[in-house]
Formats: sequence, structure tokens, C-alpha cells
Amino acid sequence: MKIDDTKELEERVERYFSECAKNSDQPRLCDLAKYLGLDQSLLIADEDGQYVVDVPESLLRAKIRIEARTMELALLGVNTEDAMKDLVEYHGYTE
Repeated sequence: MKIDDTKELEERVERYFSECAKNSDQPRLCDLAKYLGLDQSLLIADEDGQYVVDVPESLLRAKIRIEARTMELALLGVNTEDAMKDLVEYHGYTE
């Protein structure tokens, strides 16, 4: 998939979140990248907050949604160890 096709990208991102909700799956950044056929490293900022490529706004919003849901689950004590690992690995948190 080309990440410069904004409309298709937004539709596929929404389908990903719909499928997660339907299957009661926790959305994860690595799973979103796989679903979209992207290398997950494209969605992870370096320590300076810079991305390898210009990341479309729809993917940044999706990343924020995933981060918020992961944080919510961690605070609720649901799957805390995995949630914390994801926050550190994909969202720039420190232990």
C-alpha cells in the first residue's frame, strides 16, 4: 500500500480499528503496520521525535489512539506487562 493515498489509508486504518473492536483485540502499532503492509519502523520516531519518512496525519492519529488505549489498559491493570512493553518499545516511554 502507498502511504501517500490519504483516503485509502484512512479507510484501512478505520477498518483495522473496527476489526480490533469486533474481535476484542487490543490495537497495537506493530499489528497496524502489518495490516497496512508497512514496515513498523516507519511509525516509530527516533529519540528526537523524528520519523524516517513524512508520516501522514492519519497514521499519527492512529498511533495516538493506540497509545491512549494502551495507556488506559495499563492504568486499569489489564495486560499491564504487555502494555508497558508496548509503551516503551513503540511510543517512546521509559521504564
